[in-house]
Amino acid sequence: MKDIVPQLRSWEQQGKRYALATLIKVDRSAPKPPGAAMAVCEDGTVAGSVSGGCVESALHEEAAGVLATGVPRIVTYGITDAEGFDIGLACGGQLHLFVDRPDLPPGLLDAIEGNAPLAIGTVVSGTAAGIRIFLWPEVFGSKPLPGSPADAPTVPAASTVGEEPSLAGQALRDAVVRDAKRLVASGASELKTYEQGDVFIQTFAPAAEMYVFGAADFSAAVATLGKFLGFHVTVIDPRSLFATRERFPDAHQVVVEWPDKFLARAPIGPSTAIVILTHDAKFDLPALTYAVKTDAGYIGAMGAKRTNEERFRKLREAGCTEEQLARIHAPIGLDIGGKSPEETAVSIAAQIIAFRNGKATH
Repeated sequence: MKDIVPQLRSWEQQGKRYALATLIKVDRSAPKPPGAAMAVCEDGTVAGSVSGGCVESALHEEAAGVLATGVPRIVTYGITDAEGFDIGLACGGQLHLFVDRPDLPPGLLDAIEGNAPLAIGTVVSGTAAGIRIFLWPEVFGSKPLPGSPADAPTVPAASTVGEEPSLAGQALRDAVVRDAKRLVASGASELKTYEQGDVFIQTFAPAAEMYVFGAADFSAAVATLGKFLGFHVTVIDPRSLFATRERFPDAHQVVVEWPDKFLARAPIGPSTAIVILTHDAKFDLPALTYAVKTDAGYIGAMGAKRTNEERFRKLREAGCTEEQLARIHAPIGLDIGGKSPEETAVSIAAQIIAFRNGKATH
């Protein structure tokens, strides 16, 4: 849904109604995960995609019907559905989508675009389908957004026909909050079944951090690809002459600081990627010594085989264990034969993607 926020905002500013189709469940395989969304405006224009082109035409008609009636519905496409076969869902999966005419509270789209931790619990079954529970950043331990409700209120969709007061009760809210906290931590969205009905919990987690050490041309290329992959990219180098915004326009931040000092204050978690491209012992040894003691998901360091052998020897002398050293991807990147900064960046990005998906990284 995040990718269509600018278009949704534009429609709302113009006073135009729209239907929102959200992928709530996938059976077997599908091009996109739960949470993917497509919106259809009353003027017929479309934003987003839920299947990469397989079901969008048919879904456009379903959305037009919801726009006309205001009645939400679940639609399913797949190989067991003759209509799904006709529209070419060739991936062998089955898609379940919830289509409604949403009533979103002020500030929600800005919060989603601003990478705030959020969750939306949407009732998708029964007469109360379309009722939403909005969980704001403070629910997940973050500071409240200006103008956001303090108690994560339950807000009905545009059509409130069949609304059941019990759904606004504490029991459902507590259950959704509990599951949403787990899902936000993993960055997943999921359909859950409760006593009160089926609820799709869609989460919006802050972008994962990528810390790129070394203000060189290789770092600029990695920053560009890191941003493209959805990371919040920070380039770090203690040399102010090289660590400038002009040299790294695609980085979200450029910081002039020694690597270990930066890591000591930076937020680091399982989704963090630490990319060390300094290729200079006085920079990369402090960075690696600190990095391997964190729970960063990915740690990679540039350097030839001989360089890494000497680097690992010094890291052992500094007290690093074999288990910690095994976490370092060095030489960094998949061996695809690349030489240029751009090709090297592709190899590093490919290794990070492979690592995150549990695939071979060497």
